[in-house]
Amino acid sequence: MAPAAILWTDTDGQWQVVVNQLQSLMPNIYTLGEYNPQEKTGPAIWLRCIIDRTLPDSLILEGEIPIIYMRM
Repeated sequence: MAPAAILWTDTDGQWQVVVNQLQSLMPNIYTLGEYNPQEKTGPAIWLRCIIDRTLPDSLILEGEIPIIYMRM
C-alpha cells in the first residue's frame, strides 16, 4: 500500500531554500503555513484535505504522493 503523504519536518528551517527550488520541479510539495493555495501553502486542516483529496479543486494528481514540508 502506498503512503498517504510524506511528512518533511524542518525545525531549524535549514531546507527552506531547497524546498522553494524543488517546488518548481515537484508540484506535489505543500508547505504548512498561512493559506495561499497558489503557493501550495496552508494550515494543517487544508493540508489534511490535500492528503485526503477531499477538495473539489484538488491540486494533487491521482497517483501522486503529497510531500508536506513543515517548517516548525
